[in-house]
Amino acid sequence: MTQQASQNAIRTYRKKANLSLAELAEKANASKSQIHKLERGERRLTVDWIMRLSRAMDCKPHDLLPNETVESSEMVTFPTMKAKDNMQRPMMLGNPTNLPVRGVIGNTPPYHRSLMQEPQEFISRPASLEGAVEAFAVYMGDSSMEPRYYAGETLYVKPNAPITDNCFVLVELLEGRTFAAQVITRSSTHVLLRQMNPLQDKVYPYEDVASLQRIIGGTEA
Repeated sequence: MTQQASQNAIRTYRKKANLSLAELAEKANASKSQIHKLERGERRLTVDWIMRLSRAMDCKPHDLLPNETVESSEMVTFPTMKAKDNMQRPMMLGNPTNLPVRGVIGNTPPYHRSLMQEPQEFISRPASLEGAVEAFAVYMGDSSMEPRYYAGETLYVKPNAPITDNCFVLVELLEGRTFAAQVITRSSTHVLLRQMNPLQDKVYPYEDVASLQRIIGGTEA
């Protein structure tokens, strides 16, 4: 994030909210000095600050993201993926007719877990994934993405498909959590993701994300 980007966004939305530095500090449970440094780009605008300030100023979290947004067709890359991909892993590719299922995902326990590397089972490959050798499927474990995807639904994941704003993705965090979400917008350093039930937006820095892989569709059980 550039200093100028963070400075302009915070100050602009503070003025729109008709808040003084002291008033914004009180609403964000911060000090006036902290807000002043954030506006001037002298303090790092972390995800926690983005969420606290957006709530205090009644704006969207992505309003405070850097201005250098990612082109909609540009692939997102993660510095952490290279090391992760270099780990020795069992092959989990399907074949022209079968698709590997790599687990059950969700935004609520007990579905906060990593994808399985060994396929749990194989299902019929849909025509939309013909020739996509790295594609796989997961089962939706909870209602966190309803009404788009329902609990028990099979989700089809195409890892090499481009990530675009408003698309749906399988999110793997470095902490081990895996869930489905909608991409609202992205910058060069952060991605804003939406859970649909209950409706909730959250900003994630790329340094916390292992991968985003596009969900191209689903079928009910």
